[in-house]
Amino acid sequence: MLRASNPHKTPATALRLLWLRWTEPSTKIADPGERRSARLLASLTLAVLLLGLISATAQLLLVPGFMSSFLIILGALLFLGVAYRLCRTIHYRAAGMVASLIPIAAAGAVGLTAPDDPAWFAFMGLGTVLASAFLRTRHVAAVGGLTVAATFIVLFIREDVAVKGLDTAILTFSLLLAVLVVLVTRHRSALERARQDEIQESQALYRILFEHAPMGIAVATLDGRLLVF
Repeated sequence: MLRASNPHKTPATALRLLWLRWTEPSTKIADPGERRSARLLASLTLAVLLLGLISATAQLLLVPGFMSSFLIILGALLFLGVAYRLCRTIHYRAAGMVASLIPIAAAGAVGLTAPDDPAWFAFMGLGTVLASAFLRTRHVAAVGGLTVAATFIVLFIREDVAVKGLDTAILTFSLLLAVLVVLVTRHRSALERARQDEIQESQALYRILFEHAPMGIAVATLDGRLLVF
């Protein structure tokens, strides 16, 4: 029997439902907070995967001599696809760490093999952004430091960049991006801790009120079934 189509289901709604299905974490992840982290990480990884494939294909068609960079990006996207699949499992943290290192390695390879590529150093920052979605601040800082170190190594090997006077600007950009992402991650973590403290304080006050009230207090459903008494 065919299911009747929903006349109110718009293309935007269908796309949203499809995206939710593609980023749904495993049922083995029971904690709500961990499920949110896994879904966010899967969403970011899938977005980078799709946009990276579209961008690489467009540049292959429009930019002469892009084949070497395209092959590097294609290999990185294959590894990122595996990481995306694992991001929806109980191994999402390990998969997220791998996913945050893939852009650094791929961008560094492009920077070494394609001297004319103008944006290799910018794509290195994707690793730090991905890490900020699920890692603690010190781990994000470590990924950011690795990004800056990888950028420095590429610039050190590529003497043509230094000749053009772009090495300082590129390294400064990489450092500023890493610092900004770390600061945002730290601020977000502080807000989350403050929110958790407020929830715990509210629960403690409610418990005190419930246990020491001079009269009986009960919580019941609409049909009269007692939940707490």
